[in-house]
Amino acid sequence: MKSFCEFVQRRPLPRWVQRLPEFLGSSRAGQRIRALLGPPPKGRELEVACYTGILISLLFLIATAWGKGGFLGWRAGQDFAAFYDAGTILNRGMAGQLYDLNLQTALYRELSPSAGATSLFPNAPWFALLFRPFAFLSFRWAYAAWVCVSIALYLSGIALLWPAALDPAARRTAFLAAVSFHPFVLETLVSGQVTAVAFFCIAAATRLLRQGRSFAAGGLLSGCLYKPTMLVLILPMLVVSRRWKALAGIAAGALGLASISILCVAPSSLIFYWRLMGEYRAMTAAHQAAFLAWEKFIDGYHFFRLLPGGGSVAMMVVAAAIAGFLLSLLVPAWLQSGRGPAFRNATWGATITFSLILNLHSQHYDAILLVIALLVSAESLAHHPDATLRSAYFRMCVLLWALPWVSQFVTRASHVQVFSLAIVLLGLLQIATVRRLATNTQRLSTTESAHRTNTTATSSS
Repeated sequence: MKSFCEFVQRRPLPRWVQRLPEFLGSSRAGQRIRALLGPPPKGRELEVACYTGILISLLFLIATAWGKGGFLGWRAGQDFAAFYDAGTILNRGMAGQLYDLNLQTALYRELSPSAGATSLFPNAPWFALLFRPFAFLSFRWAYAAWVCVSIALYLSGIALLWPAALDPAARRTAFLAAVSFHPFVLETLVSGQVTAVAFFCIAAATRLLRQGRSFAAGGLLSGCLYKPTMLVLILPMLVVSRRWKALAGIAAGALGLASISILCVAPSSLIFYWRLMGEYRAMTAAHQAAFLAWEKFIDGYHFFRLLPGGGSVAMMVVAAAIAGFLLSLLVPAWLQSGRGPAFRNATWGATITFSLILNLHSQHYDAILLVIALLVSAESLAHHPDATLRSAYFRMCVLLWALPWVSQFVTRASHVQVFSLAIVLLGLLQIATVRRLATNTQRLSTTESAHRTNTTATSSS
């Protein structure tokens, strides 16, 4: 087994993945990009763009909240309604009907009579308990309170991971970019989504893992089980890297949350939740346009479903083959993650990035997890002196910040989710970083060994 693991770790990356940092960050690539798009933005220009994004979001929030009809198809709190309705069902003593689709639809249309659609609550039973206090308020006050909670969770998560590797100017720009990130300011705050909960859990767990408090970190990660697909790659990474205490913490947390669901919601809640997952999966597989906006999906499954012939067996085989290829790049990184903090950070960042792609259900609002992936990657760059690599990350950050503002329009027009492609590019860059860290470490070890040998020989003579 040990020899097999060593073989997997030593297996070379495809040459085009190895050369990706040069393609993205070299001066030659920069000349091509400048010829096409102009010079890269400087710090002040980036800050102006971030402030503009925040201003646009505030104006959008006002426009969508002003009237019941919304603005440009958006309504303030349009996604929060599902969580508010779940809290309402529990407050009315109808916990046994928490996953009744007809009841959820009726409550949703009480809030939005003109919508003519529905917004379902597809999350774990215990998660509905969080929204009972909000459901005692009117919808608008509940939505405003949830926006405040989301901001607090998001900023707290950023504070827990703030990289010391950045200089003060870069720290200010990075903070502005994070708080003006489209998936946060529009998809999370304006729509009223709940991904800030997972963001905080993963950020806090990352901090605890760094401190060696693995069991507590696992307990926090179990909080992501309100949407189990959040852990689709984190769980196998912990297994491959043999983080048994963290896995024990997740198991203990999952058992506790299941007990809360049974005791505090309804004894049959987990069974009904499992049945709803089957119905929800059928609705997403059928691409019911009235139920979901397909341009918002960024996972690999829906990426291929959007393409011509996306539902065919051949296309699904292609999707599975690409997923297998990406996993074959991740596993060696998982095996190397125990070699030091830099390896753990780079591998953790790549795992979070690819969790959005190697998935069956990820939407634009889930992309706020990229902020965690990039913050931990910044720590890894502190251990690598390659300016080309830093330049590549800078350009990827600019691309990932700017692209979500237009990607849904492009996806509707082209049926290609360009944001997903950019996320894959970031993941590949992070994989290349892991390998370069390994190469850099080996060179340092060889140099130190040679230095010790020369010193010993000199002393002997």
